[in-house]
Order: sequence, then C-alpha cells, then structure tokens
Amino acid sequence: MASAFKNFFITFAICLLVFGFFGLKYGTDFLNSFKVAPDDEQTSVVEESQSDASVDVSTPEVSEPEENDNVLNPDGDIFTAVIMTVDDNNQPVDMVFVDSNAQTERFVYCSIPVDKKVPNKIGSIDTIRNVFATLSDDEILQCVTAMTGIQTDYYMVLNRNSLIPISGKLPASIDFNTPISFIPEGSETSIYIDSPDGRLLLKDMINGKMAIEWLFEYAPDGVIKNEYNVYYSAAAKALARYFFEREDISNDDNALSTIIGSASRTNLTVDTARKYAETIFAYDDFERTDLVYSGSREIDIKRIREADGRYQ
Repeated sequence: MASAFKNFFITFAICLLVFGFFGLKYGTDFLNSFKVAPDDEQTSVVEESQSDASVDVSTPEVSEPEENDNVLNPDGDIFTAVIMTVDDNNQPVDMVFVDSNAQTERFVYCSIPVDKKVPNKIGSIDTIRNVFATLSDDEILQCVTAMTGIQTDYYMVLNRNSLIPISGKLPASIDFNTPISFIPEGSETSIYIDSPDGRLLLKDMINGKMAIEWLFEYAPDGVIKNEYNVYYSAAAKALARYFFEREDISNDDNALSTIIGSASRTNLTVDTARKYAETIFAYDDFERTDLVYSGSREIDIKRIREADGRYQ
C-alpha cells in the first residue's frame, strides 16, 4: 500500500512539472497575442492579407513615438478625432478617423467601414454598426484608439438633424444618379430631385428647402431603406471630408459654432477648435494620406502609424 501511494505521488509530481511547463510557455504566448507589440517589434506587412474576420478592440499599449527625421516641429499640435454619423437607431452609417499632426506635417484621413466586425461587450463578434451603437463616448474613443494605434482624443457624433445645418455651411455634393419624386404631405405638387451631371449639391434650394432636407425628410417614405442609407452615408462622407478641406472655416466663428453645435454628441468645443484651427484645417497643407480601414488590426495600425510619421 505504501509503495502504491509513493508511486502515485511521484507520478503526480511529474505531471505537475510537465503541464506546468507547457502552461507557462503556451499560456503566456496566448495572452501576449492580444497585446500590441512595441514599434521596434512590429511584424512587417506581408503581401497576403490576414484572414481574421474581426478587429480586436481591446485596449492597446500605445507606445511613445521615438525621435526621427519626420518630426519637423517638435512643439507642433496633434489633433486626433473620430467622426461618426448615426441613423435614427444610433447605429453608425459612416465613420472616419482623422489624425492631423503638425509635428510631422502629416494628415491621415482613414475611413472605417461600419460593416467591419469587432468583439462586443460580451465577447462575441458583431459589426461596428451594431457594436458601436451600444458604446459610451469614452468607450468609442478607447475602441478607435485600439483599432488605429493612435491615441484618439476627440469624438463627434452626428445625426440627420446635424447634417442639415452643416450642409448650409458646407457646399458639399454627392453622387446622385437615381431621380426621386416626392409629394409632400398636404401638397398636390410633386417635388422632383434629379442631377443631370450625376452630382447633387446638398445645399441647393428646391421649393424653399435644401436638397438634403428633402432627402432626409421624405426619402424614408419615397425609397427603399437600403437606397436611403446609401444617400445618408454619402452625404455624411461628403460633409466630413469637406469640413477638413475648407480652411476658410477656421476663420469663420459662425460656421464653427454651427457645425460643432449641431453635433448630437461631442467633446470638441468651439474654443478647442479655434485653438487647434491651423492643425485641424491643414488638409491641403500637410502631406495627406487617405486610407480605408481593412479590418486586419496589426496591418492597419502599421499603415496608420507610418502615415502619421512619428513612429518610423
């Protein structure tokens, strides 16, 4: 009996050592796979795209940039923001990340498709459209920081009511190839919206209202939902880009107040916008990089950081 117990404890001790070794080695590797590697350890971009179907939005270790030849103005401002346009259910129809860096004189404009998939709060995978509708503003900033590898400081959430007054300040246009006809309630006169050249200026006046007002107020009843979302997303994209392209807005307090004040939610104040005006509206002055987020997080972070210039 004593011999049997002795053999049992010897076997048990050997098993602990063996499984402990494998647990330490491979368990640590598994946990570390969720971390963002420091810049000097980032793997190089390979030509084949990663097969991951989702974006990891766990909080990254955003490393400090190192001194390099790209830093032209060490004391320059850096403005980072996410602009998200939502529908009536608070689901994003458009999202863009902006990084304007006066230190390197680089401007990064990264469109984030809302059909990309990310983990939600309970760990399952869903689209950005669904996940971001449930996030607080602080969580939105945290997730965009994790997705881009760049500390994101400001957010602006827009909705239909936001885009109409903004259109009055920005002469942006959208592709518009399908005519729409409306009969407003209480009226016998049909409103016909068409665009012979394939472009529609959103602030064009039609029977006393801007074109964008007719689209947003009557399109849900006049066209199928998918077509309406296409127009809505196109308008949001056009207005977001045009906001940064229009350098003259930096000197127009009324325009700044209208645009920022029209946001559904934002932590960007008019005073802050004035403070960073030269950096925010440097779209045409800095070296510009336009990106589309692919969903392969490590590759996207590398692309965005390289475009920013501080991390090379």
